[in-house]
Amino acid sequence: MAKSNIEAGETYPQGHKVPPPKSSKKQLFLVFFAGVLACGTTQLFYTSGSFGRSRTTHCNTERSENDVQVLAPPYVGSTEVHSYPPTRPTNANPTLFPSDVGYPGGTPTGAEPAIIATAPSYPMQTGAAQLIKPDALRGKGSHSKNFSLFKKWGNLSPWFSIEKGVFGLDSDPTVPETCRVTGLHFLHRHGARYPTAWTNYAGPARLAGRLNKAAANWTATGNLDFLNTWTYKLGEELLTPFGRQQLYDLGVSMRLKYGFLLKNFTKTNTLPVFRTESQDRMLYSALNFALGFFGYPLEGKYQQSITIEALNFSNSLAPYNTCPNAMISGKASRSLWYLERWAAIYLKKALQRLQRHLKGFELTIEDLYSMQQMCAYETVAIGYSKFCELFTAEEWEGFNYS
Repeated sequence: MAKSNIEAGETYPQGHKVPPPKSSKKQLFLVFFAGVLACGTTQLFYTSGSFGRSRTTHCNTERSENDVQVLAPPYVGSTEVHSYPPTRPTNANPTLFPSDVGYPGGTPTGAEPAIIATAPSYPMQTGAAQLIKPDALRGKGSHSKNFSLFKKWGNLSPWFSIEKGVFGLDSDPTVPETCRVTGLHFLHRHGARYPTAWTNYAGPARLAGRLNKAAANWTATGNLDFLNTWTYKLGEELLTPFGRQQLYDLGVSMRLKYGFLLKNFTKTNTLPVFRTESQDRMLYSALNFALGFFGYPLEGKYQQSITIEALNFSNSLAPYNTCPNAMISGKASRSLWYLERWAAIYLKKALQRLQRHLKGFELTIEDLYSMQQMCAYETVAIGYSKFCELFTAEEWEGFNYS
């Protein structure tokens, strides 16, 4: 049999296997060592900054001040929108899902409620069970029994009842013995909503726009770490789900207090008239109130008057359009001067505290005021807001006063 020399291009006869090459222990060690050296060199090359950026991986969700800075992604601060219902659902077939199929069972009604005339006290609205408060706020006073974050948002606070004697009136809601309730005049505005499209100071949308525009330049750590993936989820002016529930619950509450007044309409064979106006949040506040007061369906139970809120229309529910000074910013916004100076006082420490956690973006007092607004608006829109955790109880008292 002829010898085979693989290196010279010769082959073994057919049916014979090529024996494995002989390797000494020294050769195996050298090959292993060379592989380790090559792997280490490659890893050092990729993590040394040769490509202009670095990458770090952490199990902890928050980055410390000493971590390598990774700039915020470009979508941070952008508006996130979820449109519902779909415009043309493929399975929509109302004939297959009628709202009334008959066979309602027994339907005898009972007497109308009359808490205002029969009960010794009012029911108290003390909170908003559907909304989530932060586990803890910063600073002293946040754990006090007298401190309630939802009551420190000024005009953005969910409505709540006040205790007896708050305004110096030591009286109760019971009707005096010589009197009886024969009617009710009830005026309210809308439920919790998204921010308005315009603002003369601060505003959640303005802050989101600033963060998004400069996203390529900043990174957040510590308590502001959540900003690195945060998007703006608020719409404009519409009622939020919580806002719709507020008005529905208010309607239920008023029916329990004053339902007995409906007997007057039954006697006169008439229907009550509720007034509202055309803006979306006002109209649907009225309709949700009616659903709570009368229950579904609404047809044949009351009449809804809708006046137009717009320039050149007479509307007693929106009288600002009839005031010649309402559209003159120098007169209509006279409080702005005081707001700016008060915010600079009560948010001074917060600015110093939070700026340390935001590199590459210079915060302003107006930004921090927007963050406090964001806390309120996000909470009533999506149920919870990380912005609420950024401020002390004292700073929330300052916001409430503003």
